[in-house]
Amino acid sequence: MFLSPIRPDDPPTRRTWDNCTIHDGKAYYAFFNTTDTSISPGAYGLDIARSEDGVHWQFIARDLVPLPGAHAGYGILKVGDRIFYYPTVTDERRGIHFKIYESTDYLRWVHLGDDYDVVPDPRYYAARWEEICVLREHAGDRDVFYGYISAEVREDVAQPSLGMLKSYDGIKWEVLRPPVVNWGELPPQHTEVNFCEKLDGRYYLSLNCRLHFDSYGYSSYTFVGDSPTGPFEPDLPAFRLTGTTSRDITWLAHPLHTPDGPLVALWLSARQELEIPSHGMGIGPLKRLIIERGHLRLFWWEGNEKAKGSSLGVPISRTHWVHPGSVVRGEHDSMEIADGKLTLAGGRDGGIGILDTQFDAGMGFILE
Repeated sequence: MFLSPIRPDDPPTRRTWDNCTIHDGKAYYAFFNTTDTSISPGAYGLDIARSEDGVHWQFIARDLVPLPGAHAGYGILKVGDRIFYYPTVTDERRGIHFKIYESTDYLRWVHLGDDYDVVPDPRYYAARWEEICVLREHAGDRDVFYGYISAEVREDVAQPSLGMLKSYDGIKWEVLRPPVVNWGELPPQHTEVNFCEKLDGRYYLSLNCRLHFDSYGYSSYTFVGDSPTGPFEPDLPAFRLTGTTSRDITWLAHPLHTPDGPLVALWLSARQELEIPSHGMGIGPLKRLIIERGHLRLFWWEGNEKAKGSSLGVPISRTHWVHPGSVVRGEHDSMEIADGKLTLAGGRDGGIGILDTQFDAGMGFILE
């Protein structure tokens, strides 16, 4: 399935990185870090798109809060009527840190001040400090927020993993030791963070990396624990949540809490060249985040039905069987059309049938 993606990269010089999508009780909002290499390289701003149904999007703002020295990673958190934006910045005075901006209308953002900047604790962390993802918990009569952040853990502290923070208001953050991650027999690796979500009483930590385990592309892996701070262990029977084996096509998958349950916005890269951030990315169809037989899964979200237009009415009776060729078909290769249904089976190399109906794939289409 393919849906025309959100594309904040209209000019060829525009670059974008990461997505963070939320539902504020009324509508969906998708955030992107963006920059224009022809104007101010490295001054990342914020693009925001809005959707009533999670399918059809319209940009409401572009290039908000451009920050010189900003990185391509950031975080978003909504607490009551306040929306917090956590961009990572490097400057000569403080080094790497993330700042805190606040808005109540998505359009006007106020910097809360340098006193609220959050720097990595050098006792635990080295250089990296970006892409904070927040887990909201309830402790007595108040909320507690655990921040999971892409960070470089010091070698004398723990194995490579990620960083962690804690807050009671989303403004004042305490930097914690890294959560405990037991890699077992797997090679430990510094990672980028998708999320940590509590589902069915357990904590599911989703981490991203490339060139790890079974993937030469960029993939998301699942770790499971019984506490926000771990220990987390790889869920080996369902370790790779999503990703690609040999290409960087799917990227950071961030959750959003909606009246319809937890969903995931997964970043798709239409073309990924040597330079990043990408100039060909968008959000694919939102997906359900579920637990199935004790394992974290992505599942079809019924809200995507709103993407459907009229049926194309493709006449399958005129399907052309093109692979494998007639002279090399074996006993496992077959194509059968009966009772309005097409059944295509293939051996080692699969089978291909071509429909003779033409349509504009750029408009998006759904196969059922």
